[in-house]
Amino acid sequence: MKVIFADGTNKEFLDSTSIYPSDSPYIPSAMEVQMDYEQMSLATFEKWMLNTEKTKEMTFERAINENDVMTEVFYGYTRMTECGRKALYNKDVHTGEVVSQWVLYARLEQVV
Repeated sequence: MKVIFADGTNKEFLDSTSIYPSDSPYIPSAMEVQMDYEQMSLATFEKWMLNTEKTKEMTFERAINENDVMTEVFYGYTRMTECGRKALYNKDVHTGEVVSQWVLYARLEQVV
């Protein structure tokens, strides 16, 4: 999935990137973005996620099929609450094998 930041830069993020909307005015909506750790260093990734001018608007583009792309735009996710590197474990549904992958991740909250 391609993510285009407010300043026009873009990066490939994993499809496991998640949005957690809040129905409460007291609890902020959150987003957890995940990227293959080989794309950039953790220090560079952290700088990107702390840059509120970059994260104030993020456009997610996901390919649905060869001809169609789904576009979603998210505003105001400018407060980083977590950042790091972690192991992501998934199970291959065809073989039952557990597949692991190291990712960079950040949790961003929407400031409203």
